[in-house]
Amino acid sequence: MGLGAVEGLARRGRAPSPARLTGEAFFRADAALGEARKRRVLAAVRSADFRWDLAANAVFLLLDHIASRWPPEVWQRVLTYLETGDLKAVARAEGISYQAVHKQFATRRVRAALRALSALARGWEEA
Repeated sequence: MGLGAVEGLARRGRAPSPARLTGEAFFRADAALGEARKRRVLAAVRSADFRWDLAANAVFLLLDHIASRWPPEVWQRVLTYLETGDLKAVARAEGISYQAVHKQFATRRVRAALRALSALARGWEEA
């Protein structure tokens, strides 16, 4: 992910063609992709603040470690949770008990991972 200015946007943040967009965000995204490939990680970020990048990339490394151990059913439940925001809705959709979902999310550190992503998003809003 690259954070920075985007050039070529028309009114209301729209572009006649994405191919015509340029700017810091794209150059930084290219650098972040190169860094992700080099480090063999799923996500990397580049912004104008090197210290913030270090912290954000550390969060991504830890999340990669946690989420890489989630089996497919956990991923499905996480997606349902992101859509509904409710563990009871996840339990109903999966046909299992609320307690089973709660225990699985606690054991797999799902809510901690989601809180970390939420904190990262707040950081981006301020960057």
